[in-house]
Amino acid sequence: MDLVAASSAPSVAAQMVGSGLIGLREGLETGIVVMILVAFLVRSDRRDALKWIWAGVAAAVAMVIGIFLVIHLGTSTVSTLTAELIAGIASLVAVVIVTWMVLWMSKASAHISSDLKAGMSDALIAGGPAVMGLAFLAVGREGFETALLMVGYAESVSGGIWPLVGLVIGIALAVVLSVLLYRGSIRMNFHTFFLYTGLFLILVAAGILAYGVRALQTVGWLPGSTN
Repeated sequence: MDLVAASSAPSVAAQMVGSGLIGLREGLETGIVVMILVAFLVRSDRRDALKWIWAGVAAAVAMVIGIFLVIHLGTSTVSTLTAELIAGIASLVAVVIVTWMVLWMSKASAHISSDLKAGMSDALIAGGPAVMGLAFLAVGREGFETALLMVGYAESVSGGIWPLVGLVIGIALAVVLSVLLYRGSIRMNFHTFFLYTGLFLILVAAGILAYGVRALQTVGWLPGSTN
């Protein structure tokens, strides 16, 4: 059984490319959100509120890392069937969230900038903690999606360290691109980028869905484990 699983598992390069594209897509979405918020504060001559933006970003990153570690460490300290159940449920939740986010982004991309700016205007009136909360929610939403997606993706390609390595590389590239975009050093067709990476995420979600269903069959929550 293990030999069959090993032979059918994607290569290291394929695992890294897949998780790298996930990190690039989700990281660039997050970078664009932060870029819009920072640019709005700078143009509004409210640089004093930037510290609240970065505090919200840091809190969101810490939350995402915590969620990933809890799921990862939790599944490694329980029985095999329980770990399979947790990973299966997390995978199905990830599929729902990712599918909804891809469809939402295709409609919301046209007005997401104006929505963020309006929200920041209201947050500035309310005070620093509100600015921090806006940044936390905006970044945390993307991060939560990424954490669940990576749990499902890593399990669907037989786990290992390489998907995580690919994710880190993808996120690092997204950070660099976000900085270059903010400084005006490069230009990017966001519609084309999100269109094709969205199609890729749908394919990834299909694989994660297959894994999640199989995991629930393994623990007996769904029929068909012998098929």
